Amino acid sequence: MAEYKTGLLTYVDILGFRDLIEDSKNDPNTITQISNILFAFEKQFTTGGRVGVDANNLPVRLSHFYNFSDLMLRVTLVDENADLVSYLNWELLTLAHRQMLVLWEESALIRGAVTLDRVFSEDKFIFGPAVVKGYEMERDLAVYPRIVLDEKLMTQVTHFNKDGVDWQYIALGEDGVQFVDYLVGVYLDIHNQKVSSAISPYTILEHHKRIILQKLNALDTKDMKRKAKVWWMWQYHNAAITRLQVALRGNQEAIEALDKYRLISR
Repeated sequence: MAEYKTGLLTYVDILGFRDLIEDSKNDPNTITQISNILFAFEKQFTTGGRVGVDANNLPVRLSHFYNFSDLMLRVTLVDENADLVSYLNWELLTLAHRQMLVLWEESALIRGAVTLDRVFSEDKFIFGPAVVKGYEMERDLAVYPRIVLDEKLMTQVTHFNKDGVDWQYIALGEDGVQFVDYLVGVYLDIHNQKVSSAISPYTILEHHKRIILQKLNALDTKDMKRKAKVWWMWQYHNAAITRLQVALRGNQEAIEALDKYRLISR
C-alpha cells in the first residue's frame, strides 16, 4: 500500500522564465539561451543526492529528482532516527554551490524553498504536503532570487543541535526569513579549502558583482517589479561581504581586500 514518508524537499525554479518565453516569440536567439539555461539548471540540481544502505547493507538511493521545464524538485527521504542536521547541512552545501554555478554559467537567477514534510516519491511521481508547502513558500516567501528555509524545519534542527548546523550557508533576510547564503558559503568553502577550486574566491565576488550590474543595465527600460529583484541582489551582495568580514576577523588583509568588491550606488 502506498504511504507518505518524511522527506527533506527542495523546490526551485528560474526567475524571469516567463519573460524569456515571451521574448523567444520574436527572437530565435532567446530559444538557444533558454535551452542553455535549462541544461545548466538540470545538470546542477539533479546531482549531489544522498545514498544510504538497506537491511542487506546494499546501497539505496535516498534522493530523487523531478524536473519540468524551469521547475526542479529534489527530495531526500529521512528515516525517523536519521541525523536531520547532517541531512540539512548536506542540502545547504549542495544548494549553495549549485545556485552559484547556475548563476556563473548562465547568469540565471534561482528562487525556491526547502522544507521537511510528508511526501510520496516514487518513479515518475511526487506529491504530498511537502510539495504543496514548498510551492507555497517559493511563491509567497522567496519573492527574490533566494532559496528560503522553512521556519518549522529550522526550529526543529536548532532545538536538536544548534551548534551542528553549518551557519555559513544561512542568512537572515530583513523580512525575518532565513535563506541559503550561497555567496558567503561558497567563498568560505574555497577560502578555507573545504572544496578544491581553480577559481579564486575573489573572482567569484567580482563575477557576482558584474552580473548584478549587467542585469540592472539590461532592466533600465523594464518595470520596477523586475528591477526590485535585482536591487535585492545588490543589497544581498554587500551584506554578504559584511558577513564575510565578520567571519574573517583576525585576518585584516583579507577584510580590507573585500571592500573593493562592494557595489557602490550610482
